[in-house]
Amino acid sequence: MVDSPAELAALVKVLSKASTISFDTGDHSTDEMTAGLVGISLAVASGQGYYIPVGHKAGAQLPLEQVLSALSIPMTDAAYPRLAIT
Repeated sequence: MVDSPAELAALVKVLSKASTISFDTGDHSTDEMTAGLVGISLAVASGQGYYIPVGHKAGAQLPLEQVLSALSIPMTDAAYPRLAIT
């Protein structure tokens, strides 16, 4: 569970060193036109997964904009050509 700024910063370091990143999103509806994002799941190795809550009704979570900003470099930057986003 990644639900604090310090944990998010640590995750970004892990992602920046990963050779493969798997990700998935969680939402609150099966209707893709109205569903809202509630969390982002990431994995970098078998048995090593992370969940970032961003839209649950209760519990600790991070603002979506903060999460997207933090993840943007390791997930999209061409400086990390070894990453294979799956």
